[in-house]
Amino acid sequence: MTRPANLVGQRFSRLVVVKRDGSDKWGSATWMCKCDCGNETVIRTTTLRNGGAQSCGCLNLEKAISRCPDNARHKLSRTRLYRVWAGMKSRCYNKNHKDYASYGGRGIKLCDEWLVSDNFFEWALKNGYSDDLTIDRIDVNGEYEPSNCRWANTIQQMRNRTITIKVLFDGEEVTLQELSERYNIPYATLYWRYKNNFSQERLIESVKSHKSYEKRKE
Repeated sequence: MTRPANLVGQRFSRLVVVKRDGSDKWGSATWMCKCDCGNETVIRTTTLRNGGAQSCGCLNLEKAISRCPDNARHKLSRTRLYRVWAGMKSRCYNKNHKDYASYGGRGIKLCDEWLVSDNFFEWALKNGYSDDLTIDRIDVNGEYEPSNCRWANTIQQMRNRTITIKVLFDGEEVTLQELSERYNIPYATLYWRYKNNFSQERLIESVKSHKSYEKRKE
């Protein structure tokens, strides 16, 4: 098998290759790249070389914004970032939204600045937006506003939810997600046990009987 060329340090439009990340499911080399906007993204060799990726996604978004006149921003509805903004607004103000009770129903709203989509887009691009992240409120009881929001991955956001499940484990209050990561037990397994009325003692015993718990103690 031919060894892939080393692309570290090479620039492809806004992207600079930082390191080899591994291979995709077809065996093609993938590379961790840093975008000029500060975001990092993983891209295949062929995609870099044929110009299929020129940024982390920010370039396409900026082009979309620049092409839209001030009275036609609705064209951005084709972008994921617009859908993020529209979703926030709907959860907070649309009483028919399935999640309204957990957002608008609790008094959570968008700050005045973010009621204008352009202001939200500008904040997003300057604060690490990428298509694999979601909007997360640092204070789950606070508003959607610049000082209370960040872009987070699924695990980070799960840890910050009001519904995060916590148990007392070896004298420490931890979440099921933290137990899952710490002892390499699938979160779905722990959650199933919790939802199927395992007592806390029985749930803890099931973790302690796992082989990874003994290894960690050694």
